[in-house]
Amino acid sequence: MTLSLAKRGAFSALFSLLVLAGVECGFRVSGYHGEVDRTVSWCREHALNRPPFFARAEVGGIEAYVPMIEGQPRPFPVKKAPNTKRVFAFGGSAVHGYGFTRVGSWPDKLEERLALAWPGERVEVINAGAIAWSSQQLLSLVKDVLEHYEPDALVVVSGNNELLEWFDARKYLPPRELSGWVSAIQRARRFRKSRIYQWLNSKIGEDAGRWGQTEFSDDEALPWEERARMSDSDRDYALDAFRWNIGRILEEAREVDVPVILGTVPVNWMQSPASFEFSDAPDEGHQEELREVLQLIRDGSIEEAERILGRLMKEMPEALFAYEAGRLAREMGQTEHARRWLGEAIRLDENPHRALPAINEAIRDLATDAHGFIDIEELLEAESMDGILDGTQIYDYCHLRPDAHTLVADALAEIFVRDVWQKGVVSPGVAVTSTHIDGWLGEGVNGNRDGFSPNPGRDRLAWWKDAQAATSTEPESAQRWLDLARVVWHTFHGICGESRAPCLPEALVALEVAHEMDPMNCDVQSARGRVAYALGDDRAEHWLSQAVACNSEDRRSAWYLERWTAENEGTVSHP
Repeated sequence: MTLSLAKRGAFSALFSLLVLAGVECGFRVSGYHGEVDRTVSWCREHALNRPPFFARAEVGGIEAYVPMIEGQPRPFPVKKAPNTKRVFAFGGSAVHGYGFTRVGSWPDKLEERLALAWPGERVEVINAGAIAWSSQQLLSLVKDVLEHYEPDALVVVSGNNELLEWFDARKYLPPRELSGWVSAIQRARRFRKSRIYQWLNSKIGEDAGRWGQTEFSDDEALPWEERARMSDSDRDYALDAFRWNIGRILEEAREVDVPVILGTVPVNWMQSPASFEFSDAPDEGHQEELREVLQLIRDGSIEEAERILGRLMKEMPEALFAYEAGRLAREMGQTEHARRWLGEAIRLDENPHRALPAINEAIRDLATDAHGFIDIEELLEAESMDGILDGTQIYDYCHLRPDAHTLVADALAEIFVRDVWQKGVVSPGVAVTSTHIDGWLGEGVNGNRDGFSPNPGRDRLAWWKDAQAATSTEPESAQRWLDLARVVWHTFHGICGESRAPCLPEALVALEVAHEMDPMNCDVQSARGRVAYALGDDRAEHWLSQAVACNSEDRRSAWYLERWTAENEGTVSHP
């Protein structure tokens, strides 16, 4: 009896599947385990950064590793000295310290805390945060660090850049093709777990991490109005990739017995979401409904506003609708509704650098397999006015202000001392009421602090002149000028655009005036030395020495003084 063509095709397909299953089973039984972490991506930023991430060079007469990651020039010695704890901090620009120099980011402040807690040991906290990197790139970096650079612990705070692949691809792919691409990538990422994929990858991959990479740099980008909107499927794809990558990082570290601390990624809820051009998104009818919703919120008719907003969002799930309602609800004191609506705005946001709310839920789940966990989101919420993160803590979508970096460093230091190495005493953190330059300003950053009202939207120098004028009309005091320096330090970090450097000369001017008024004020002397250090000002050494002489308990100034001396003598590792 002759089989029909359809039956023969089905039989051939079944036979092929059985053969593939047999090959896969054979690989697994034989113990074959190839390289599973290969990039399947259309995001150029996620494909171009590959090992080695550190180049060997002679620095100050010592053989050192020099980071090749943009913005992280600090070297560390090839040969780790005895009694040295080496910690690597991984993440995107929020870990890197985007907008800061030298002493701005929490990895740098963490090193200070741990060095003070363990005076008998050397501490190196290597900032391996990199601008625009996602968990996909970090996985490759972590594997390289674990294999070659003798880490004693890792801190991973990632999740802000997981949408970059989708964001990059939708510039060039029409909506239908983009949807097909997402589906194909999801299937490919599932397939890469198979031993057949791993074997093929080792045989035909162009080089590490490139198999599956599609280059479209010569293609013409689509106009805004022709680009696809993000779907729940797209968000699920990004979330699945994130879970896979962080899970692999934990597995790799566990295999070599290196503890990992995971952290959540806070986002600014009050930053307007990225969207299509607003004029292209809602029609006049939807805009009118939004105006009605906002008026109902002002009138206190919250339930009716919620009913209309729910219908409006169902018809057109636009992040800006939910954001405008949430922003106004917060102003009216309706915190519960504000959180719900602002949360929905973040979920729908298409800014590729703001983490989806589900990212932090995934991190909390994954943290059960980590050695330690820091809930940075919760930590900052506790310092906020109403539990909603805004520009007080985060100056744009995701980059922390200096005082927020300080809180993170303090909390991490406690985790290391209490849970990881279980020894030492952490130096007390900078309290909310402290006059330390890193002290928490709280609402004063966005509100009015003793007559100073920073407004980043205005010209920076014009604001500074206004602040000086306001100060000159008040009773002159060193404390007032110190307050002004702190406001400048916190507000201008990350706002001016000169090579991503903070705008600190104004802070130094204010501190010099304060010192002239009160030469014996130890807080002023400590702040002046620290800001000078941040600027690389040659007077830093003398001023830090004066701060130590003024207050023998000022261990921070003493540490920065040692650090300045070491750096200027060419030492590659901090004291």
